[in-house]
Amino acid sequence: MKRGIRLHTYANALVMSVAFGFASVCAAEPTNTHSALSSKTILDTVNLSTWNPRSLTVSPNIRNIAYIQRASDTKVQIVHDGRPGTRFDSIKADSLIFSPDGQRLAYQATQGGKKILVVDGSASTGFDKILEGSFAFSHDGKRYAYAAQKKRKWYVVVDGEQSPPYRRIAPYSLHFSSNGKQVAYIANTGSKQVIVIEGQVSSKYDNIWIGTSLFDSSSTRTAYVTQLGPSWTVVVDG
Repeated sequence: MKRGIRLHTYANALVMSVAFGFASVCAAEPTNTHSALSSKTILDTVNLSTWNPRSLTVSPNIRNIAYIQRASDTKVQIVHDGRPGTRFDSIKADSLIFSPDGQRLAYQATQGGKKILVVDGSASTGFDKILEGSFAFSHDGKRYAYAAQKKRKWYVVVDGEQSPPYRRIAPYSLHFSSNGKQVAYIANTGSKQVIVIEGQVSSKYDNIWIGTSLFDSSSTRTAYVTQLGPSWTVVVDG
């Protein structure tokens, strides 16, 4: 007996047909938003006894899937479009994220007590912590960044390269410009805050705030709010 489960996103659909402990996960596209499904492509056959259904993640274009699978009594691994990945002690279920174009996959794992960020199957060095919600792909998917802690110092890792150490990285402050060429974040150095834009460090302030976006739509201008003592300032283009 087969059971069909349809998950609709925009004009596309993901279909799961379950039978005898296995599931075929398919990408399907209807001819329009009200018609029946016209075709489907099998992305993976899932072993329902070993997978973690809460970890199932679908790419924005509904053409790629990934989930966590138990690989042994002590190890787990990611399965990306049917291909099993490296085995780790654990993988954070809600950390799986696809790039906007669906071509890249990132997730957070633990190995030997260290936190690891895996991008495109390549694992980072081990960290003590990875800042919650800090990972981001650029809008074109070509770049990525996240914040991590090692020996009580915080770093921002951009495309695999670590920044200088800081006392703290402000949560949710990582921003990519719309063209992906610049990345910025707020960091604490001593008792002050600085904003770092593509490696260039600003003056020191008591506080810095970023709105919904640091960069304008053309990626050529920036604006943010600062506080120094009793004075408040809007800083435009530095």
